[in-house]
Amino acid sequence: MTRHHSKKSFKLTKVIGQGGFGTVLEGVVNNETVIIKCVDIDAGDKEMHFLEKLSNAPGIVQYITHFSDQNYTYIVMRKIDNVVDLFTFMSSKEILSEPIAQIIVKQLVNILYYCKQKCILHNDIKDTNILINPNTLQITLIDFGAAEAWQNNCYYYKYKGTEYYSCPEWRHHRKYSANGMTSWSIGMLIYIMFFGEIPFDELFDFNEDKICLNDISHLSQNAITFLSRCLTSDPVSRITLDEMLCHAWIKTIFTEE
Repeated sequence: MTRHHSKKSFKLTKVIGQGGFGTVLEGVVNNETVIIKCVDIDAGDKEMHFLEKLSNAPGIVQYITHFSDQNYTYIVMRKIDNVVDLFTFMSSKEILSEPIAQIIVKQLVNILYYCKQKCILHNDIKDTNILINPNTLQITLIDFGAAEAWQNNCYYYKYKGTEYYSCPEWRHHRKYSANGMTSWSIGMLIYIMFFGEIPFDELFDFNEDKICLNDISHLSQNAITFLSRCLTSDPVSRITLDEMLCHAWIKTIFTEE
């Protein structure tokens, strides 16, 4: 069992982010710089449970401990050096090249598959929840505040993730499956990488043919097929995480010239 610390053991140094699930701060414990997520006192238990199950998992933010006061729970995690979030990384480029996008997505698929094996649905896949080392392109998945237990062959009727990345069946029918939401969110991320924009208007109208309305001459057929299978409106036809691991685009090895 992870030891519970008092707030007095930690020094909070600065706020580095504000999100829907709490405030992210930088702090120091035992002379080590750490990341501390501050959430409402009743909101942190599930996230800490999932993070503990993912201890020592590659590509996932690492939980150290937690402490509480009367109002808040403070989740303490390892600080990763030399990283920016994927949004910042993509903003520094006009559009990501396919080889770079492929390197990122390969890692993400394997990380999410590992989470699935641990019965964890991250449920908020987006560019700001992925950290990347710009030099090595190694990624780290963060923020399990919207996570749920992964359940096959059932629907979820609550969603705490980011609406722009949510699948059509949630937006229109207020229900979704673990595979359906995960695969759609991956597709959304890939679309933004390739085309530099969100693939629908403010009313969430999405046309699958819109993929081919873009200039796709710079993309391989494997990439187009993979993206199309992620962003199919029919959740039954949508590619699953297990199928992604066997898809030609994920298995292909090629580097940028």
